[in-house]
Amino acid sequence: MSAGVGARLPVERDCWRSGLARSGSLPPQSLTGGTFEDALAGEIRENHASSRGAYGAPRVHAALRRGGHTVNRKKVERIMRESDIRGVTRAGAAT
Repeated sequence: MSAGVGARLPVERDCWRSGLARSGSLPPQSLTGGTFEDALAGEIRENHASSRGAYGAPRVHAALRRGGHTVNRKKVERIMRESDIRGVTRAGAAT
C-alpha cells in the first residue's frame, strides 16, 4: 500500500487491515488531553477560589456543570488531587 492511498483511508479501516487496535493509532496528546485539562484546572481553581476554598470536588463539579461544562466528577477529583486543591472540612457539631 502506498503512502498516498494509506493517507486517504479512514483510521478504522487502516487499523483493521493491519490488525492493530484503533486506540494505538492516536497521538499521545489526544490520550492525555493536556490543553483541555489545563484549561479545566484553571476553571476548577476559579470555582474553588470563589467559594473561599470551601468547595470540594462534588460542588466544584456541580458548578462546572451549571457553567455548561460536560465533565466527569472523577476527572474533577483527579485534577483537584494533582493540583493539590482541597475543600475545607468543617468541624461537626459537638454532641
